[in-house]
Order: sequence, then C-alpha cells, then structure tokens
Amino acid sequence: KGLDGIPMGNSLDFTMLCRDKLASQKAFVSRGIRMPEVESDPERFQSALQQWRSGFLKPQYGALGIGVQKVEPGDTLPTHTIGVVEHRPDPTILQAAIEPPRGWASQTVRVLIQRTPQGGWFIGTPVVRRSTSDPVANAARGAEVAAGPNVLTPKTLHRIDEEVRSICEALDTTEEANHMVEAGIDLVLDTDFEPWLIEINSRPRGRMEIL
Repeated sequence: KGLDGIPMGNSLDFTMLCRDKLASQKAFVSRGIRMPEVESDPERFQSALQQWRSGFLKPQYGALGIGVQKVEPGDTLPTHTIGVVEHRPDPTILQAAIEPPRGWASQTVRVLIQRTPQGGWFIGTPVVRRSTSDPVANAARGAEVAAGPNVLTPKTLHRIDEEVRSICEALDTTEEANHMVEAGIDLVLDTDFEPWLIEINSRPRGRMEIL
C-alpha cells in the first residue's frame, strides 16, 4: 500500500481467500461460478458420499495436491489430514468428484492470469495436467503436462476461455480485487470436456519456479 500503486505481489487477504477452500468456494459460487459441491461437516461426509458416489477428501488450507485423496462410501474419512504446513494437520473437507473424460483417471487445466497495466487481465494459454492412473492430476504428483492447444479441441478451449473470463469478472467483484497481481485458475474437465472450477491459487508455484 506504500508503493504508489506499484504491484509487488499478491496481498495477504487475497492469498488467504485462495488458501481457505471453504471461503473461496462460498465466494465464487455466490457469484455464479460452477464448482463441485463441498461438505465441511465430518458427520455428514458419509451421507454426502452416498449421494455423490465418490469424492475428494482434502485439507481445507491445502496446496500442491498434498493430502488429497479420492474416497468412496465406506472408506475411512478422517476429520484432519496432512497439509502444506509440517506438523500442523488441516481440517478436512469433502468435495464431490467430477467424472473425468473416458480413458482418464483425471484431467485438470491450469490457466495463469495476470493483471495488465490497465487493470484488466491477461489470460495465459491453458495447460493440461492429466493422468491415466492418479485421480489427482497435479504436476507435483507426476501428472503428464501438455499445452492445451496441443491436446484439446477448439470447442473445449473456447469453453475454458469463457469460464476463465467469468471467473476473472467474479474476482473483480471481491473485496480483495485491488490487490491481485496474478493467480492460477484450476479447472477439472468432466466426461463432456466441460470445465468446472476447483480452486484459485494465489501462488502458482510452477510458473514462479520457472521464472
């Protein structure tokens, strides 16, 4: 705030909005963005799984795919799980699983967005992370990584672009909007290659490591 409007990085408020999966889910769903259902009460985990048939148990403040596991009715569902902070387990949340495209265990898409000098958003090329064996397609877990235009149809790329632009519009309506510099938008593709928002990352690690 003391740098005369020169952005140096995402602010703490935006970082915490992204880190808290429940808070960000509430913020985006209330703004019309489609996300898989989430249950935060462990006492309702099993009934939610019965309804969804499968889901993902994940740390509420997680990142990099750490502590995320796919679960089905009857599986053990702990109230806490490993997170990104060592020796500090996170409370778990349960998110409904989106059935992936045929022949894949999972396909996710990362789109990097960055603020322009005019205050709009630059939208990067979609990057696909996919796996035939791991239901959590994350580069940190060894998923195949490919440029979207090389592996997705023009129709799917168009739908991703539409969804990302809607997410950017939603971001601009939040209280944290003025302090956003960049973000990584994570989408998952369903059986019809329709994108669903999974989460927003305020620290897109892979990109920053490359830079």
